[in-house]
Amino acid sequence: MTLPWWLTCGYGAREIAWAALQTAAIHVVVVQVGLLWAAVTDGLGRFLMWTLVMLAAIPAVAAGIGIYLATHNVILPSEVATTRVLVVVMLALLIMLAVVVNQYLTRRTVRSVGLIVATVGLMVAVSLWWPWSWGLEERWQAFVTRQLEKDWPVSAESPGLTLAVEGSSLARMVNSRPDRPVQLRVNYHVKGLHADQTLVPSLANQFTLRWPDGQK
Repeated sequence: MTLPWWLTCGYGAREIAWAALQTAAIHVVVVQVGLLWAAVTDGLGRFLMWTLVMLAAIPAVAAGIGIYLATHNVILPSEVATTRVLVVVMLALLIMLAVVVNQYLTRRTVRSVGLIVATVGLMVAVSLWWPWSWGLEERWQAFVTRQLEKDWPVSAESPGLTLAVEGSSLARMVNSRPDRPVQLRVNYHVKGLHADQTLVPSLANQFTLRWPDGQK
């Protein structure tokens, strides 16, 4: 059903492969959730009940975690937040597979339920207190930048292009709490840009700041 749409949109082989991979991943997750509850329930009624309970519990737990972090004024770097989400997803996929394998090999439902409860507790603990970052956003940004640079024309490196800093300021987002990070906004004066070229503002994740006393 989706292949004709991809072809109509002009997708090439690479884009179709990525789109197919994303579609397959979504279906695998849905099927694995169904296998989890089918393995530990003995009837359609219980299967539907626990599926509905899970659909209600996920946003409730997520909201509880968000309220806890907000009330305790936890400043969570985006890199750590991304890592926490990835670890939680990995734990969820791992417990689904472990429970299904355990049920089909041993039929010990009590053990499977214990694994589910223990893993859910571990997922909540990771969401609240995981302190490490795997640098996923930085690596992804570096990868995207490299891919974009491959498509840049040679004329993008304009000879004689100069950028002079005119001023900088620290700005806080609207309605942001006083303990939240602020933004550094820098104004540049650009010379030497060709008439057929333009500058596109972007967020930099690799830079060095030096204060007036020389400290970085």
